[in-house]
Amino acid sequence: MLGLATAATVAMSKAAGDKKAAVVGLMSPYLAWITFATALNARIWKDNPNAQDIDDTPVDPPGEPTTAAKVMDAVVATTTKATKDLLGYK
Repeated sequence: MLGLATAATVAMSKAAGDKKAAVVGLMSPYLAWITFATALNARIWKDNPNAQDIDDTPVDPPGEPTTAAKVMDAVVATTTKATKDLLGYK
């Protein structure tokens, strides 16, 4: 992609004749963005060498809620009740 963008800029610059500065000025942000995106993509690809091994098989949820889940349910219920009492909801 970066090569294609650079080739397009060079081709537009040659076709523009005496307005080369305008073409290069207008294409510079695009080239900068393509360069950044290419570098970012390469870095992500390098940092995740086993990404192709990731399996999208769904995982079955656990049968019984954990203690933390039970505590969170109790906290949510208590907070909801306290909020309703505070606001006067029945």
